[in-house]
Amino acid sequence: MKTDKNSPSASWLWIGDKFNDRNAFVLFRREFSASKGQDIQFHISAESRYRAWINGEFLNEGPPPSHPDLMFFDTHDLKKHLRTGKNCLAVVVHMAHNPDKVQAGLWAAVTAQDGKIIDATDTSWRCIRAPQWDPKMYFTKINAFDPNQESYDARKVPRGWMETGFDDSKWLEPVKHGDLKAPVARPIPFMEESIRYPERIELVEECTWLKNRTRTNDLSINLSQVGRPLKYARVDDLKKLTTCRGPTIIQC
Repeated sequence: MKTDKNSPSASWLWIGDKFNDRNAFVLFRREFSASKGQDIQFHISAESRYRAWINGEFLNEGPPPSHPDLMFFDTHDLKKHLRTGKNCLAVVVHMAHNPDKVQAGLWAAVTAQDGKIIDATDTSWRCIRAPQWDPKMYFTKINAFDPNQESYDARKVPRGWMETGFDDSKWLEPVKHGDLKAPVARPIPFMEESIRYPERIELVEECTWLKNRTRTNDLSINLSQVGRPLKYARVDDLKKLTTCRGPTIIQC
């Protein structure tokens, strides 16, 4: 791996020896020991994008888009999330870019306040292809940043994979590769996020004519077709969508 003096020492990892995956989703996990309230930071980068959790709590997603020759890593404070004893880092990496031009990978390190490395990506991490995402989705060159449509099935999520004690004995040992440079600290702050609820519901309709005659595997046209008044579907407590005070039930 090409190194940078300002980056923690860690390896780029991917699943197996197939680095050039198009629209691949891979789950990574690692358990490490710490104390509650310990001052620890988590540095992470990925090609193309990551989402990370600590002990089942969502940390953030990233990194900011960059050129493969100058990639950035994000730093997250783990102090308020830590437990005394074992803690679990869970990461999903999505390879969204052109695999003919750049290799997929995950890079991460856990460091103490003095910079000492507590843990870093190596072959002791475990990984598996995410069963909840379908990688064979419609692809378009028009969108260079995220050219693939997404299909996610929550029923296939490995139960408990973000928590300590999960049995990952059948997961795979990742493979190191050195074609990506060590990333540098991101130069811009994180975007702020807040929860916003809709002010009102204008209209509820259904569409039963879902077949795309020109591109049968392209879902975008199906989602933009004209609807009709509800006949087959049922919606209960629709106004709760504007307050999040209880569930809205949709049956179809």
